[in-house]
Amino acid sequence: MRTDELKEALTKVASTVDTLPGFTERVVLGGRRRKRRRLLVLATALSMVGAIGFGGLAWTFLNQFRPEQLTADARFGQNALGPRAGDDPLRKEALAVFARDWARSLPQTGPVLILHGQPHVYWAGETAAGPAVVLLQRVGRSSGETTMPVLVGRAPGETALRLLAVDLPAKAGAPSGAFLFGQGDRTLLALAQQNEVRWSPGLRVAADGKVSRDFQRLDLVDGVALAQVPPELHPGAAVVTTVGQADQLVSLRPRLASAHPRELAGLLGSAGREDEVVPGTGTGIRPDGARPRRFIAAPTLRPPDEISTAGVVSLMHTDYLDRFLPKKRNAWELLAGLPGDRSLYLSEVDEGGPTRLYGVLMTGARNKTEQVIYGGPGEPSALPVRVRLPGQDGWVVAGQDVRLSWRTGPSADWQEAGQDAALLPATATEVRAVGNGKTAEFRLG
Repeated sequence: MRTDELKEALTKVASTVDTLPGFTERVVLGGRRRKRRRLLVLATALSMVGAIGFGGLAWTFLNQFRPEQLTADARFGQNALGPRAGDDPLRKEALAVFARDWARSLPQTGPVLILHGQPHVYWAGETAAGPAVVLLQRVGRSSGETTMPVLVGRAPGETALRLLAVDLPAKAGAPSGAFLFGQGDRTLLALAQQNEVRWSPGLRVAADGKVSRDFQRLDLVDGVALAQVPPELHPGAAVVTTVGQADQLVSLRPRLASAHPRELAGLLGSAGREDEVVPGTGTGIRPDGARPRRFIAAPTLRPPDEISTAGVVSLMHTDYLDRFLPKKRNAWELLAGLPGDRSLYLSEVDEGGPTRLYGVLMTGARNKTEQVIYGGPGEPSALPVRVRLPGQDGWVVAGQDVRLSWRTGPSADWQEAGQDAALLPATATEVRAVGNGKTAEFRLG
């Protein structure tokens, strides 16, 4: 008997073993008894195989696998969950869609995931964004085999199903399976984990730039939780949390259906780390290759790299950055020397929602933090950086590929301020930016 025939026989035998009521939910939620159940099913299958005369061959077949593969994801052994779990046409269409769309989703360059076996239908049902099906697919990576949750559903304005998103865990056993899809990516579907699942639908930014979150428990029904992102919050900053290995709090960033190919490229490492796929672009200022674009608004007394590092570290230890999701790498940074042996570091923070501008005033040779300045949201403009500094330090302004000038009133002469970035006096009332054949003027204050 070929190994594939034996595998099919084992599967058929194991599928006849009855389970107790409520077994599905206990498998989804985990527990110490899960491993014993899997071993019981496996032992039952092997004893029945031995009864028909090829138990020795079965063990030869099973010995080809590592021990952890025999106690792999138990969800593959359960029946489909959800109100449309028995809808065969929907399930078959979802499987066909994944087979069709998976190759199209992969980046043209970079590592390729190896799919092991066939996808398993985990859940099928209705959501606020229409019908949806969750598949589980075993995949092989250099770190070993893991389970990749897959979401198939409808894109806004379409009637046919398509592959909406995948969530590839960083390592085997790591929590995964949270998606945002539908109109504006506002419908959440999160899979059950080993422990309680909570979520924060977005990041709240106070008037002073400090950020906070509200968390709420997700109610699981048939192994998934469904929720909606409120209209006042940006779904890109939503986060799902649970407790992972060693009782560590784990944060999951729901995969956005609208960004599926780009996010998959980041998960596979084709474009660097996942959080580097798209740097902060609220202002429209782009990086300088692989490094942040650096503006020098005024000569600095300290080495620029030293000021940059000190500024980043200062922000990391404040309430101005989110503690649950990593921010994407900076697309740019602005440095300036100020009177009184002080330095300014200013940059754009991207944590999934609208970007925000923050400046750090530092003093002395050790770059001690004096004050954090909130510069408001990052918005596209010919001169997107226009931040008022405290006291009489004036204004700092910046844009990409623009020539700057300023004046103190409508009848005053324009004063040249250099290229791309400048530190302007507190008396400046207007600034002009000339670039790409266009001239734009802005009021200060």
